[in-house]
Amino acid sequence: MDAQLLIAVNVMAFSGLIAAALIARRDWNFAWNIATHLFILGVGGCALYFAWPHAGTLTGSLFVVLFVLPVGLMWFSQRKAASGDKAGAVRYAQWAAVVHPTPVMRLSAGMTAAQAIDDPEQSAAAFRALAGSMPARNQVHLAMAAERAIDNWPQVLALVASDPTGASHAVMKIRGLGETGRVQEMVEAYNAVRLRLPGDERAVAELFVLAFAGRAAAVARYLDARRSAYDAETRTYWQGVANLHAGQPDDGMLMTLALSTQRGATRRAIKRHLHVGAFIADANLTQDARTVVATIEARTARSVELAALPRWRSFATLTLLLANAVMFGVEGWSGGFENLQTLYRLGGLWPAALVNDGEWWRLATALFLHFGWAHFLINMVSLYALGRAIEARFGTTRMLVIYAIGGVGSSAAVLALMRWGWITEALLVGASGAVMALFGAILADQLVKWRTSRDALDRGPVVALLAIIALQTLIDLNMPHVSLAGHLSGFVGGFFVALVILRVWPKRTPVTATS
Repeated sequence: MDAQLLIAVNVMAFSGLIAAALIARRDWNFAWNIATHLFILGVGGCALYFAWPHAGTLTGSLFVVLFVLPVGLMWFSQRKAASGDKAGAVRYAQWAAVVHPTPVMRLSAGMTAAQAIDDPEQSAAAFRALAGSMPARNQVHLAMAAERAIDNWPQVLALVASDPTGASHAVMKIRGLGETGRVQEMVEAYNAVRLRLPGDERAVAELFVLAFAGRAAAVARYLDARRSAYDAETRTYWQGVANLHAGQPDDGMLMTLALSTQRGATRRAIKRHLHVGAFIADANLTQDARTVVATIEARTARSVELAALPRWRSFATLTLLLANAVMFGVEGWSGGFENLQTLYRLGGLWPAALVNDGEWWRLATALFLHFGWAHFLINMVSLYALGRAIEARFGTTRMLVIYAIGGVGSSAAVLALMRWGWITEALLVGASGAVMALFGAILADQLVKWRTSRDALDRGPVVALLAIIALQTLIDLNMPHVSLAGHLSGFVGGFFVALVILRVWPKRTPVTATS
């Protein structure tokens, strides 16, 4: 297997998916980001076309420098902001803008710096100053941020209404309607855009809807599941707002926060909320609006259930990773990672050995061997990501059942196709079939959720997963030495095994309400 080809093709596929997702957002603030990924695709394609021997190294390096590094820095910036470390948040955002000096990164760094200012008037002034150096399409957004800093929500809504590209300000509009007590309009605004909102923006919008609709218990569950995304003051603020809109008089939560916080904007907002006082927002909602809110509550309960599972205790995934790592070390010790004789001796799947010599155990042992570093690392990264997700959703024993049946079934399917002459006989090694079984299980789980809820939001992941499978198939068709049959048979096997498990052996995890 050509490691450079494998790396280049996989990186290009990932870059292509990101570019497609950004294009689908139709937000041309991300034009530079789209151009970055198209550049990576172009360079990688040229390197492969001209058969440059270091195509994978070049493509992977560009991906890390132009995408992984700036995105990682912005992630650290957001984590620092969530923990209350504003100086750290500004520092990482500025580094990201230096590494990747696109308009979006510069805008993010400037907004992070403006948000870090505790005094509302000074923060608003910083946003207005930033607007003067940005393109016209960003100026309305920055003007809204300035008005938000001084708690002027009627003006925020006026700016949203005046902007012809107001669809990009949907989350701000939803919050503005909630802040001004127009809860029915808030729910309608959310329902109108929920299918178009990216996942992170939709999650924030749903917090606003739950809080301003007075769903105090759901807000508590939401915030508890996302402790790393919100600092203590922010969690206290939104819980207090939800309590007030549920008709519960302030029990000192908001008043205490107002006295202790250093954030001027938070003090202003609390003063306004306490002046209005407690009221039951639900009384202002129609039955259709209540149904929308109830749908958010149900989805929040599901996400809380998954978030509450101790993913660090992914025993099956960690054990499988260790077993593969040990066998990979044994390969190197015994003769080389790409030595076919070594791989055969250690248990690689060779048709004659199974059919003529009865060594059927090779159907399983082949899953723990890999041909070279690139093959090993790609499979292990996939196993770590998919294994933890499946173990959280299905449980340790069920995850092992899916992995084992999908993997061995994949080996058996490839063996059968070799013996029937449909594909060329070759030594088969790798965990790919078993890993693809986990992918099939995720699709099965999401499909069952969609059929149960009939919510279009649950349909989106199904379509996305099918698109990824189609892309993986296209990659496999153009990759020599990669078993398309093994991948597809593992995926199909995992899908149907998961469907059976969901039907006859469901995992029952109670959701504990927090109040």
